[in-house]
Amino acid sequence: MKPIYSILIACMCFACIQNTYEYPDCETSSEEPSSVSDIPTPSQDVDDSNSSSSSDEANNTPETASTTEYFFDDAQSLLYVQVFKDPSAFASDLAHNHVMRATNWTGEVRFNVENMDACEMSFSLPVVDLAVDEDAMRELVGYGDVINSSDRATIREHMLANNQLNANQHSSIWFESSECTQSENGLIITGDMFIAGATREIDVTMSTTINQDAFYMSGVIDFTHADFGMTPYEAFFGAVRNAEPLSITFDMVGFAG
Repeated sequence: MKPIYSILIACMCFACIQNTYEYPDCETSSEEPSSVSDIPTPSQDVDDSNSSSSSDEANNTPETASTTEYFFDDAQSLLYVQVFKDPSAFASDLAHNHVMRATNWTGEVRFNVENMDACEMSFSLPVVDLAVDEDAMRELVGYGDVINSSDRATIREHMLANNQLNANQHSSIWFESSECTQSENGLIITGDMFIAGATREIDVTMSTTINQDAFYMSGVIDFTHADFGMTPYEAFFGAVRNAEPLSITFDMVGFAG
């Protein structure tokens, strides 16, 4: 039996709130990718010669910048969380690291390169649509093995249980920004994230690129179970258990609406 993760996708952050915007030539789908090539990685599509980072100097931006709203979903973007086994546990050799892909999420970003006060970001995702340990995702993150469908179903059941994400009472994970700040390392988004009944203010640092009508953003956020008042999953009296740290990776593109 494989360890499960408590907060597992815990934030899945950085996209934005639900909307009815229709994306060109794509539609939201929770189908499992059949290979790594089916997983969207929009950062690979950025053409640096025809785009500008949000931290570029003014001569690389329009003379009069306007606030633009960009819409995101899982059809062309990627959000996933990694949960790691505790190597100090007695039976850690029998355990696995895990990866969960967020599906059927939507969000939006409002952004003006010349006015950080206009920057807003929010997202919402249904916890029941978290995809657990898909073969292609395990290959993408470099785990080098697969988990059978029976174990995946058990992991999912535990993930949604009352003592984990508590899906019966808290059906969504969401994030709403309160402030945006430009730094040398990228765009810092400060806001409230809600997971399993707990709300916590977090700072998210991301790399952003604006390319005509598209807004690209990518990055990694590290946090812990304790940040949201959760305890790492364990089994067999702690012989197998998850480690405290968690990691969320996002690679997303939104389109102006």
